[in-house]
Amino acid sequence: MLLFSIVLLIASLVFSVFAWRRGRPRIWIFPSDALFIACFAFVGLAPLLNLRAITTFSVNYHYDDVVISRALFGIALMFTMFGLVWMFRPVIRLKSLMDGTVGDPRIAQALFLGTLGLCAVSLLLMYFDPEYARFRLDVVSFITGSLSGLDYQFSRRFAYNDNVLISGIISRLRYSVFAFGFAISAAYLTMKSKNYFATWGILATMFFLLSSSVSKLPFLYFFLYATLIYILLKTKASLLTARSVMPTVGIGAAVTLVFLSGLYMIQYPTIYIGVPGFMSAFSVALYRVFGAAYDGVLQYFTVYPAVYDFAYFADSSIVAFIFGMEPRETILEVPVYFLGESQYGKTTTPTIFIGGAYASLGYIGVAIFSLLVATFAAWVDHVISILRQGYLRVSVYATMMLNILFFSMVAAPTALLTYGCVIIPLAALFLDGQLLKRNRSPVHTPVVGPANPIPEART
Repeated sequence: MLLFSIVLLIASLVFSVFAWRRGRPRIWIFPSDALFIACFAFVGLAPLLNLRAITTFSVNYHYDDVVISRALFGIALMFTMFGLVWMFRPVIRLKSLMDGTVGDPRIAQALFLGTLGLCAVSLLLMYFDPEYARFRLDVVSFITGSLSGLDYQFSRRFAYNDNVLISGIISRLRYSVFAFGFAISAAYLTMKSKNYFATWGILATMFFLLSSSVSKLPFLYFFLYATLIYILLKTKASLLTARSVMPTVGIGAAVTLVFLSGLYMIQYPTIYIGVPGFMSAFSVALYRVFGAAYDGVLQYFTVYPAVYDFAYFADSSIVAFIFGMEPRETILEVPVYFLGESQYGKTTTPTIFIGGAYASLGYIGVAIFSLLVATFAAWVDHVISILRQGYLRVSVYATMMLNILFFSMVAAPTALLTYGCVIIPLAALFLDGQLLKRNRSPVHTPVVGPANPIPEART
């Protein structure tokens, strides 16, 4: 059975790659490409390279052949559903990412000033709310390397769980409203300011006041948001063309691994010292990026339904309330089972969206969510292709190229709502409609930049 599952996985990977190459957008890399490549790297190749998820960086669990076979079948089912969507979706032939109009600069300026207003509110909260001020000071301590080990774990996992502002509002707006405002601000400043140091200084301040936390991922994501926007507006964006997929993936993976390794060294300065210490931190980052997702899949397929019954989507509080079910927290049930009540909060169990889908409804959940996620990714590509305002297109492209990757880390509903995957495109469509109504002039001002060689976008 295990051998059959491996063969089935390989066949599904071959089919999905063929379908992806046939149906993917032409000329440019799009969010659906990022999603497919991430899923392929994190849980497609991982079983073939490390079938039993053996690692020296965390506790190794003995997964029996039955669990591994079920997990491989679930992964194969996901890639098959992806392939079906890629095969039949309309092909996007957008000739330039920067076609369209700059848009009313007063609107872009208003959005930038609105984001600055949120920063001012954050400053006021630091003055009036001692706990919020302590939270921001913990971020400073984390950046400077004075918050490490147990202090880091306590601050991230437990210290602010009961604070509605920090755990309830900021954590849910970080990658949606704040990320979109940050991206709009980055595009506006990059277009208007000639002082790059001032631009990056303002953006760094915005990030610290709005979205920073005692966590490594926000630092990486917001740095890459700004970098993508700079590439789009100030270079020929050759790294974002379809011909450059593999070099871009390689560069992105290298930047991510080095960036995370540096943050690990800041987080644990007494462990990672000097060049040997960096290599150890690099090895941990390599496992967390390319091995942890598959390990998480195996954990979910171990727990459900052998230990806990399927959740039937009761892990969504809204669904549980509507159908009168007892709410379930599958994201906690798995680490509690493997690590215990006293240890589960000391680490995260990231896994691809099919983990939560399987916990909800077994293979049926995997098939349904895989079709929906692939279709959603294709819709995001379409939204980017039809946006007419330069600021919006650049901002949505930069944020969604990264936020779409959350489907490879968390459950699909969480990625859609908490991590901004559905909020950002919808907000952009709304703003694009409002902007087009304001700009009634038949004369369109093209976005100024090397990446704008063709005057009209076509799909």
